[in-house]
Amino acid sequence: MNQKYKLKFDELWENDPTKKEIGEEKKQSFPSQSHARNLCIIWEDGKRMFLNYAYLISGELLPDDSMLVLTFTTHTVTLKGSRLETLYEEFTGHLIKQITCTDERYNATLENDETVVNEIVVSKNQ
Repeated sequence: MNQKYKLKFDELWENDPTKKEIGEEKKQSFPSQSHARNLCIIWEDGKRMFLNYAYLISGELLPDDSMLVLTFTTHTVTLKGSRLETLYEEFTGHLIKQITCTDERYNATLENDETVVNEIVVSKNQ
């Protein structure tokens, strides 16, 4: 039998049977960092917004319109730009942490295979 064995009737009457004995370390209930995956959206003017990937319902790539539409439970995010196929694939694996809107005048300075988002429209779902 363990020498530290003790009936916890006293703690039970005090309404705290989980009370630690003196000298025992108290363990944290939750990890210090969150494991939630969020998508951070950054506009040119510095405005920011994040949406949780847990609420991402669907994504639709419209290559003819150079548009990617992401539907969350509360919002719809429309991304317009160039070479969005890679971005679409990365969204399926929840790999993208942030999307930054870039002015169209900088498109010529980017590599030919680099994805660029020129317009971000977020609308609240009804």
